[in-house]
Amino acid sequence: MKKHFYILFVITFTFFISRPVLAQTIYDENSDHFLWISPTQNIIQNPEDNFGSIEENRIIHAADTTDYLIEKSDFPERYDARDAGLVTPVKDQKPYDLCWAESVMSMAESNLIKKGISSPDIDLSEIFPHYFQWFRVPDPLGLTTGDQNKWYPYESYDGFLREWINSWGSGYRAVLLLSGWPGLALEKTAPYPAADADITNYALDPTLAWNTSVARLDDALWISMNDTQAVKRMIMKKGSAVIAFNQNRSKYLNEGTGAYYCPEFAYTNHLVNVIGWDDNYPAYNFRIQPENNGAWLVKNSFGTDWGNDGYFWLSYADKTISEDAFIYDFTVMTPGMKVYQYDGTVSYNYINDQETSSITAANIYMAVDNERLDSVGFLTPSSYFNYKIEVYRGVKDTPDSGILFSSQSGSELYAGYHTIDLETPVDLCAGDRFSVIVEISTSVPGTAYLMTDRSESYTTTDAKGKEVTFQEFISSSKSGESFYKNRNGAWVDCWNKDPEQSLGNVRIKAYTEFVSYSSVKKPVDSMYPDPEEKVLEFILLDKEDTHKPVPNF
Repeated sequence: MKKHFYILFVITFTFFISRPVLAQTIYDENSDHFLWISPTQNIIQNPEDNFGSIEENRIIHAADTTDYLIEKSDFPERYDARDAGLVTPVKDQKPYDLCWAESVMSMAESNLIKKGISSPDIDLSEIFPHYFQWFRVPDPLGLTTGDQNKWYPYESYDGFLREWINSWGSGYRAVLLLSGWPGLALEKTAPYPAADADITNYALDPTLAWNTSVARLDDALWISMNDTQAVKRMIMKKGSAVIAFNQNRSKYLNEGTGAYYCPEFAYTNHLVNVIGWDDNYPAYNFRIQPENNGAWLVKNSFGTDWGNDGYFWLSYADKTISEDAFIYDFTVMTPGMKVYQYDGTVSYNYINDQETSSITAANIYMAVDNERLDSVGFLTPSSYFNYKIEVYRGVKDTPDSGILFSSQSGSELYAGYHTIDLETPVDLCAGDRFSVIVEISTSVPGTAYLMTDRSESYTTTDAKGKEVTFQEFISSSKSGESFYKNRNGAWVDCWNKDPEQSLGNVRIKAYTEFVSYSSVKKPVDSMYPDPEEKVLEFILLDKEDTHKPVPNF
């Protein structure tokens, strides 16, 4: 968790950044509401030479940066995370298309070792997050009950039924999934299925979803691959990085040197773990020689027979490398910690106003116990942005209809999921209705986004050329949960009785820890006849700090 203050940096420099403006919502001035403009049916063509990487629609990529905008740092010309003992053994994903889980769990292992949370022999389960993505178990608070990610098996080529285990993923989808928990489980908790496993009838115990996690996502960033300084910095700071590229071994891999370079664009089909680099790696080592030296050191998930004992060099100049690198930062599970959230799907959606440079949204929750709200999480594809967080207690119909208890501002450099510690934590008692409001602002109109969880489905073409629905995301949003502010400053409910126009739920989360009180004075409106003098008071006796570190695993 973190607190960042880069406001001057953001205000001063974001006007240099330019990028295409994408939109899923359009502002209707007659109603002062956002209207949904993207189709609910999205066609995705999935080539069969795919190892687990899906091409997401309507992605907002990280903003490119230039050398005078980024933090100046001295980096070694060559770096290998294995030398620091941060890299776990190479695994083999075959025969399943699970490269997304292999690469993200590999990075998680490096990150936990780097932070001293786990020992170097940690082995995380790849099937655990992938399985509970499609066979979702409602969160312990029941706030995501009804949310579903559904996979529909189809014949993707003659004789091959593509089931949930071969459903692909992406770096973006991993952020959406892991930011909502369940977190990370050990391999012994959910072992990788055997090659001959009965996948149709495969099942994990549903109670594992929320009871066996050893770590959880704290932050996740996507950073432009053009910003090599930032990517290198994060590899050294967080343990490694995840990127996507197009893998065509027979055409572009030099088997003798384990060097890979593709000189022409192709859509990504594989996610891998970057553990280092060599700025002087010789261009002549590649099967097709690029113009310049230099390559990323990559850990693959095809076993130790691939490349150099499972590793390979990916040229800086490769034309298929994804636009964004992904950095996942994990932390220990805290006993008694709760996450309030409404977003239970992995659909990539957002709200923004193309005519303005800010967006404000909020979620209203009800506390289930005596708790301290000490951090807030939100998802945004915006880069270089300011944020403002407000927490209200005693709210009624709209997010700011209660009493303001906490307010703070800051800035972030990178797109992604951000967990922010509150400078002024908020004590809650059971039954309190509270709200978390997040405002995102940038210097470029149309580039302020907040991500949402919305129902939608995707189609593809099966082996017979027929268009079939192969994945569906169901958001069980309800009235009175998520809101956004219109241009006139009025709150609008994201829910709409017309499913085609419902914006679903905003991806804003509240993290609390249990606190024991002998007595708590609850807010009563009649106590405060003058709204300007409303001050909620607590009588806090025998307060117990329940924060306990989780032992090293």
